[in-house]
Amino acid sequence: MAGSFDFLHIKRRTAGSSNELSFDVLEHKSAEADGKTRSAKAPKAPKASKGTFHGVGNSSTLSGQAEVEKRKRARQNRRVQLYAFVAVVVVALVTVGVYAGMRFQEDQANVAARVGDLVERLSSVDETLLEIDEMMADPFNADQAERRAAQLSGMPKLTTELNRVSVDAQSLLTLPLDEQTEVAVGQLNTAAQTRNAMLTAAADAFRLSAESSAQVERANTVWNGVLNADQLARDAIAASNKATTQEATSQSLDDIRTAIDGFEYARGELADISVTYGVDLSAQDAYLAKKVEALEQAAVTSEALLAGDRDAAKAASDAYNTADEQAVALAAALPASIGDIVQNGFTRNIASIENRYQEARDRAVAADSVIREYLGG
Repeated sequence: MAGSFDFLHIKRRTAGSSNELSFDVLEHKSAEADGKTRSAKAPKAPKASKGTFHGVGNSSTLSGQAEVEKRKRARQNRRVQLYAFVAVVVVALVTVGVYAGMRFQEDQANVAARVGDLVERLSSVDETLLEIDEMMADPFNADQAERRAAQLSGMPKLTTELNRVSVDAQSLLTLPLDEQTEVAVGQLNTAAQTRNAMLTAAADAFRLSAESSAQVERANTVWNGVLNADQLARDAIAASNKATTQEATSQSLDDIRTAIDGFEYARGELADISVTYGVDLSAQDAYLAKKVEALEQAAVTSEALLAGDRDAAKAASDAYNTADEQAVALAAALPASIGDIVQNGFTRNIASIENRYQEARDRAVAADSVIREYLGG
C-alpha cells in the first residue's frame, strides 16, 4: 500500500540488481585468480610407479576452494545482517513518522477543543459585560445607582476569570499551530485583556459616580449650613444695633463668632471637595472669605462698643458695611445650586475614563471580529 513514508522503504530482494551482480563478479574473479595461482606455482607430481595408489586432486587446490566458499558465506552473512539493520531502521523511522503524524492530529484536535472552551468562557463573561456596557452609556443615572453598585462588587470575579482566559490562551501559543489558529488564539488573548481594560474603566466610572452622588449631597448640606450661618450673622448684627446693655451686645458678639465658625467650616469642606475631586469651587470660596472678612469687622465693632470706644466701633462698622456689600455682589454671581457645580465637575472628570473605556471596547470589538471569522461566524 502506498503511503506518506514510501520513500523510506528499501527493497530487501536484489536479484539481478547492480549490487548483487557486483558481488557475483568479485566472487568469479577471486576464484579465477586462485586457479591461475595454483597453475603457476604448484610443482609437477612425480610419476607414480605401477601398482602405487594416489588420491584424486591435491591439497593446495582443496584449500583454495574452501577459502572461496568461506569468504562467500561471510559476504552472505554480512549482506543478511545489513538487510536486517536496514529493516530495523526503516521500521523505526516509519514508527516515528506515524507517531508524529498522529500526535500532530491529536494536538490540533486538543487545540480546537481548548479554543472552543475559551470562546465559551468569554461568552459567559459577556453576559454581564453587556449590562455594564449599557450602564456606561449614562454612568450618572441616579435610577441605576443600585445596579452599578451590584456590578461593581462582582467585577473582581470577572477580572479573575478574564486573567485566566488570557493565561490559557498564551499557553496555547506554545503548541504547534497553523497560521490561522495562531492568529485566532492571539486575538482570544487580546479579547480577554481588552475586556479587562473595559472592566477597569467601568469600575473607575462607577466609583466616581457613587462619589459624585455622595459629594453632591455633601456640598448641598454644607451650603445649607452657610445659609444658616449667614442668617445667624444678620440676626446677631441687627440685635447688636438695637442693644442697650452690655449683656445684649455680648450675646450678639457670641452669635457673630458662631457664624464666622460656620463660614470657616464651610470653606474647609468645599476646599476638600475641590482638591480631592478636582471640582472648581473658587467662586464659592471667594464669597465665603468675604463673608468672614465682613463678620470679623462686625465682631470688632461689638468689642469696641463693649470697651466704650465709639470711634473704633464706627470705623469697624464702616469696614463691615463695605465688605458685606462686596459679599452680596459675589453671592449674586453664584449659581443657584452648588450641587449642580459639583455634579458638572464630576461629569468633566469622568470624560477621560469614558474615553479609556471606549478605546478598550473598540479593541475588543476588533479582536472579536477576527475570532468570529476564524470560527466561520
